[in-house]
Amino acid sequence: MKRNNKLLTLFFIACLAGFAHANDAAAEDIGFETYPNGSPVPGGAEITDEYASPLPPLLAGVTFDSICTEGATQVTYVMDNVTTSSSPNSLGPCGPAPYIGDTLILNFDPPVIEMSASIVDDEYPVVVSAYDAGDSLVDQSQSDGVRSTIDQITVSGSGIKRVEMVGGYKPLGNPDGWGIDDLVFSTESWGPAAVEASTFGVTDVSSSNRLNTLAALLLPLAAVFVWRGVRRKKR
Repeated sequence: MKRNNKLLTLFFIACLAGFAHANDAAAEDIGFETYPNGSPVPGGAEITDEYASPLPPLLAGVTFDSICTEGATQVTYVMDNVTTSSSPNSLGPCGPAPYIGDTLILNFDPPVIEMSASIVDDEYPVVVSAYDAGDSLVDQSQSDGVRSTIDQITVSGSGIKRVEMVGGYKPLGNPDGWGIDDLVFSTESWGPAAVEASTFGVTDVSSSNRLNTLAALLLPLAAVFVWRGVRRKKR
């Protein structure tokens, strides 16, 4: 009986270690420097659904849309000539210049529990609002509107399906040409699982991240088989 208790204790410790390791692997940031096919993202590129497919391990996908002033010809615009939190690229709504700015919309599938991003090159505050699938406001934040600073903005809450980022306008009516960088979002299923769009290119999830996650899932299973094997021998 005591031996069985010891085995059960070891089993639960192994399970806890596996889950803790899974969270560690999921929390690993993923740098986005190329498209999914490995090619680099050039300045001036338009980003819409390139990140729509969830990336392994079990991460949400995101698509980009925008609300633009008259004259814009792109949904989004990759800026490679401004100060960013991780060079060379940042992503602005609409475009090209002087129409970069206005409203950037991020749609997540599946929903996420947190999203953060660096707001760059903003001269007026950018208001960031998170909504659930029923269009109810979940959380809201905003940048400081100081061009010389890079603001880290975070919104969080259960079931975030859409995030809208609304920028300001210059005195003559053109939108303030702001952008985002270092996009990170956490999925419902993994908790701190994160995807980072650090330079608005994309790289596959690293092989080490895949192996860490696989190991985290297999560790509790291995403990179960070891436990059952010991029990069979005792019989």
